[in-house]
Order: sequence, then structure tokens, then C-alpha cells
Amino acid sequence: MKTHKIGDEAGETLSALDYEVLGFCEVELEVVRYDEKLHRRAWEDFIRRSGNGNLFQTRRFLDYHPVDRFVDHSLLVYQGQRLVAVCAAEESNGQWSSHRFTSHAGLAVQGDLSTQLALAIVQSVLGYAKNRGWTFLMLRFPPDALSGNGQTAIQWALGVFGFAANTRELAWIIMPTHATEQDLLADYHHSVRRGLKKSQNAGLIFRSSTEYDDYWTLLELNLERNYNVAPTHSLEELHRLLTLCPDEIKLWVVTTPTNEIVAGALVFEVSQSAAHAFYFAQDYECQILRPMFMLCHGLASHYSVHNNKRLNLGVITARGASEINVGLSRFKSNFGATPSIRRSFTLSIEV
Repeated sequence: MKTHKIGDEAGETLSALDYEVLGFCEVELEVVRYDEKLHRRAWEDFIRRSGNGNLFQTRRFLDYHPVDRFVDHSLLVYQGQRLVAVCAAEESNGQWSSHRFTSHAGLAVQGDLSTQLALAIVQSVLGYAKNRGWTFLMLRFPPDALSGNGQTAIQWALGVFGFAANTRELAWIIMPTHATEQDLLADYHHSVRRGLKKSQNAGLIFRSSTEYDDYWTLLELNLERNYNVAPTHSLEELHRLLTLCPDEIKLWVVTTPTNEIVAGALVFEVSQSAAHAFYFAQDYECQILRPMFMLCHGLASHYSVHNNKRLNLGVITARGASEINVGLSRFKSNFGATPSIRRSFTLSIEV
């Protein structure tokens, strides 16, 4: 178990960076590498009560990964006996980063995080990184609109210590600001209301489902047809995730009157206040019936109106944000969604 303790290093480092630091008091923190036997319970408890933690940072979600996929090097930050931050991450070739295949990560912190403690947390992680000899750090956070309390302070502290922010990834979030489904519909672009009416007239039905294998076949056909790629996750990994997180993962589909799936999406209910939609797919032979309009409206109504959750429709960028899908952005924005940046922070360390 690797640890790193600091006292007033944060104040000293800030002064060395030419900041005039006023009112900074000594904070002693200890950084500890995650140990499954020692820390699992404390980690899971902290994510539940943190200001910006979510399902993707829990150990039970991360357990779906094959053991040889990466070298886990997650960190916990303690102030005395009190856990004040955790960071799910991996290391490879002198680099430390948020786990691959996770959409929401970064430093999870307490909701009432002070600026002083935020600075001390970042300095403590930096000190740990330098002791390890890491030369590059990368942290990827949830979109701003999903972040909850604490995230702004920790991202600010990262900027203070020289981390560069990548703000090119844009997500569309349907916020729980509509009292009724009619209010939601009124916020849609007219093309959405027209497409939804067409799907309703065709007798299409929006519902939850457990037909994961049938949906996965449709998804694979979609991705191969449009992008010549396979899903990031395998069907076997999906079934493992369903075992590990049975209450948080839902499949929603649109079917014909004869019960044929013509559209679907997976939704991860990542926290008490947020849900994240993944893997939208549709049968393009039935595209004229506009099943995707019914699917997106059904999700928006269920989560934002009836369950008071912020619904993330996903980012509109790909390939490290070098690909920007403006058409997809336009489609998502037409559902009365709010744009939100998913920020990542990087730092190169000289050795």
C-alpha cells in the first residue's frame, strides 16, 4: 500500500507558481493506493455520499473489466481518519489516467468541498504522482450539468496547479424542469413532435425490456452499418454488468404492434439525480416510422418528468473529440436538451 503525506506543500507550491496565497492554513493529507481487501467498503460508502460520485466510479461497476485489461491504480485521499476524495484510475507506461471504458470519472469529492481542501487534494495527488515517477496525468469528469456539488472546486484547483482542460466534448442533457409531459412536448422542436406523432400513428410502443440479446443484435448491425465497428462492450460484458449492477441498468425499447424491436437504448441510472443513455440503435428498415423519436421522448418523459432525473443523451464527439457530429447534435438538441461540456484535465510532469 503506497502512501504520500503532505503538510503545507500546497501553499509552498502555489507560491512557487507565483501565486500570492492569502489565508491558507496547513492541511495534512494522506494518499493511499486502493486495496480491495482494505478499502472496498469505505470506497463504496464515499461514492454514495460524495458530491459528484456516480455508478461508473463504484468498485462493483469497475469489477466487470477483465483483470488483465489494465493495471488499476485508484487512489483514496484521507484527512486524518476522514476520507475526503477518491479517484478511480489506471496506470500504464508512466501514465496515470481515468479508466478506459468509463464515461464519468475524475476525482470524486465531498459536496461541501472548500477551496483550501480542493487545493490540498490536488497537491497531494501531484506529490504522489511525482513519487511514482509518472510523467502524464489525465482525469475525465462527468458533464458539468451532471456533476453535482464539489466538482467545480476540484476542477478549479486542477487549473490552478497547471492542468490543461480539454473542453471539446459536448453532451446534451434533458433537465428535470418540466412539470408535465405536455410541458416537455412544448419544449421540443416542431420536427420532433411531428416525428413522434408519426410513430404513434404507426402503433409503435415504448416500454422497458429484458430482451438484451435481441437488442444487442440490432445494435451490432447498426454500428457495423454506420461506422464499421463493434460495440465497445461485448454481450458477455453486458450480462456481467447486469449481474453486478442489477438495479441501475435498464433496457428501453420501441416495438411494433407485433412486438418486434425497432429501436432501443441502454440507460445507466448513475446516481439519485442522473441517468446516462448509451448505445442508441434502430432498425433502419423501419426508420420511416420514426422509432427513434418515440424512444427519446419515452426516455425524456420517464426520467426527467416522472423521476426528476437529469438524462444524459451522450456526447456528440468521437475519436478523442476529433470527430464532431453536428447532425447528431442537432437531433439531440431538438428534444429541449441543455448543452453541457464533459471536461478532461491533463498534466505533463517533467522528471
